[in-house]
Amino acid sequence: MKTYRQFISYIETVSNKIIQNNDTLESCIDQTWDNARDADCVIYYGKAFDLIDVVRRNENSLLDDAIEEVENNEASDTSNFWNHCTRISYHLVRLSLERKVSESYEKRQKEIKEEKYKKEERSFAVKCRHYAKRLGVYIQKDWLHHYDEFPAYQLGWDDSHPQRSLLDEWEEDTGDNHPADWHDCYRLLEDVEDLLQAKVCSV
Repeated sequence: MKTYRQFISYIETVSNKIIQNNDTLESCIDQTWDNARDADCVIYYGKAFDLIDVVRRNENSLLDDAIEEVENNEASDTSNFWNHCTRISYHLVRLSLERKVSESYEKRQKEIKEEKYKKEERSFAVKCRHYAKRLGVYIQKDWLHHYDEFPAYQLGWDDSHPQRSLLDEWEEDTGDNHPADWHDCYRLLEDVEDLLQAKVCSV
């Protein structure tokens, strides 16, 4: 690799393949060792030297870390210049892969979690609307309260609701009628159902 951009592109490509082929972060990190060992810039002396020069001119801190890794390895023989270059190059690739893999894995897990949350939200939205209808209440957006710049929700009921006074009292006492999402809204509907059922049982 003659340029830093080529090195970064190589690290990104290999990291993506590692992420696709492994399920856990631990297995991803384990594979970075093998991939680094098989890299051309580690196998061939000239390419190892070129990589060291490229990193030295663009990310000197990474080079310092790689040299430190070599120096901390008592089995490393620094008497042979070219062997020493390949060892440094190996750690340049390994450390870069570990860093990129960790970032990519964390990003992928976040995306998976967000997608799962969105699917669950769509499901809870349908459940909440049916639930609210059964309880004789409705759900509306509460523009006076916000979560991450999005309006909260709010349970509401008409004056004709048979337990309107009880619901009004509950809303005033709880101060919690501002669910942030459909998950929270479902929880609140469960509280309302418990409240109404308790009232019926006490009569």
